[in-house]
Amino acid sequence: MPEATLQQVQQWSNERTRPRCNAMLDLLDKVDADRSPLFDDIYLALSDQNFEFTDDRGDSPPHMAEKSDLLSINTSAEALRLLRSGPGQAISDEIANSGLSAEAKAHCASLFAFADQWPIVEKLSTRS
Repeated sequence: MPEATLQQVQQWSNERTRPRCNAMLDLLDKVDADRSPLFDDIYLALSDQNFEFTDDRGDSPPHMAEKSDLLSINTSAEALRLLRSGPGQAISDEIANSGLSAEAKAHCASLFAFADQWPIVEKLSTRS
């Protein structure tokens, strides 16, 4: 028998689940906005071995950004964008029939589950 009351579940939904859905949508909106026309030029500059970047933030963060950091963040952002749209059945089948280890297939399945559940994140958001 569940020990949580209906009120506790409702409170969890109101205070945790819906705000997290909003935060995930906000993050992906920002990732999409980062794909501005200027992005391609920035990516090309960062990819150019002759381009030198020195982070000159004045607030002394614990780590000053390097070119490789900015490229890595872009890779992560692109992965988030792809996760939202899902892999498609052909890719799922290809992974299932590949020589990947069971652990690698399980990781892929978890990522695909994220994509499969994305409509629920959108539905539970309190944004209109």
